[in-house]
Parts: sequence; structure tokens; C-alpha cells
Amino acid sequence: KIFFYAVIILGFISKISHEVTFNDFYTDKACQVYVADNLYNGDGAVMSTVNPNNLSEVDNTNPLVGYKLGYSYALQPMMYFMSSVNASILLDIVAVFIFYLSIYYICKLLNVSLKAQILLFIFYGFTMTPFFHTQSCDLFVTSISTVLLLVIIYTIQKSKYTILQALIIGFISFLPLFFKYSALPLIASSSFTFLIISIFIKDKKIFYFSIFFTMFVVFFFLLELF
Repeated sequence: KIFFYAVIILGFISKISHEVTFNDFYTDKACQVYVADNLYNGDGAVMSTVNPNNLSEVDNTNPLVGYKLGYSYALQPMMYFMSSVNASILLDIVAVFIFYLSIYYICKLLNVSLKAQILLFIFYGFTMTPFFHTQSCDLFVTSISTVLLLVIIYTIQKSKYTILQALIIGFISFLPLFFKYSALPLIASSSFTFLIISIFIKDKKIFYFSIFFTMFVVFFFLLELF
């Protein structure tokens, strides 16, 4: 057990080092952090752009296009205590922590052997996958998806098909879209999961449950649009 927790802690520390050292400040993240600064300063979700025909002309009223505002809004609470750049690094570390915690509890729910868990966390802790291949929003979408998988497994194991559980799953299913447009297909993943399960085991309770939380997902989706 001591060795197991040591592997988790050392692996997590290595991921913190990775997020700090290889901070992915490329186009996506740079734009979203810049917009976070503008939101914090009360200027709205806008970006400054230079007129290519007149480089001395700067337009500070261009809305952010092509990116969701979820990451920029998520930075706001931390920006009261630190710069936007440091807040972005801390937010990435939080995403890694959520991922690690979710994987840990998924293994517990599925009764994965201790040896298999050790090998899994060695893989996550001391290889570049998946963290090197994911930018900040991708990392958050990945972490939210592992939380969703955890809640789905828990719901099925405990047969907890309540309205509140449907609301929770519906909200978590919607969250990835708050961070990335390309996460749209993930919205339907949980609905299809429960729908397929209900068809295979012929359980009407699970079928109606899938209908309920699909309605909640649609509700959150429409709420975000308007």
C-alpha cells in the first residue's frame, strides 16, 4: 500500500513539474488567457487585432471567435490572487488532480487489483501520455470525462436512477462543451451508454433514466446558447 501511494504521489508531482515546465502557451491558450485578462478588467470577451493594411491601427473590440469561454471564465476566481499566467498553470494542475482522483476511484469501484493499479499509475506518472498531447482545454475535457465515467459506473453499480442523479450526469455531460466546441460529440456519449445498457439488459428503469438526463443535457445546452 505504501509503495502504491508513493507511486501516485511521485507521479502526480512529476505531472505538476510537466505542467509548469512545459506550459503550453501556444495560440489556443494564449488567446483564452488574454481574453481572461480582458474579462477580469471589465472589458468583456474581446481581443485586440492589428489591421494588416495599417499596422499602427489596433482594434480592441473584436470578440473571441473559434474558442469557448469556459477556460477564460474558470481562471477568474484565481486571478484575484495571482496573475492570469500563474492562474492558468494552477488550473492545469487542478485538472491533473481531478484526473488522478477520478482514475483512483474508478479502479476502486471496479475492484482493479493493486498490481494493475500500480502499473497504471506508473504509466500515467512517468510517461508523457496523455498529458503531453493535451492542451489546457483538452486536459480539462479529459478530466471531466473521467469524472463522468466515474459517476456512470457508480450509478450503475448502486442502481441509483434518481432525478437528482440524472441532473448530475446531465450537467457533467454538458461541461466539456463549456470548454471546447469539438467536445460536442461527448455530450451524447453518456446518453448512448445508458440507452445501450437498457436495451441489452431490457431494463425500462435505465431507459427512462437515460431519457431524463438527456433532457437535462439538452436543457443545459440550450441555456448556454441563449
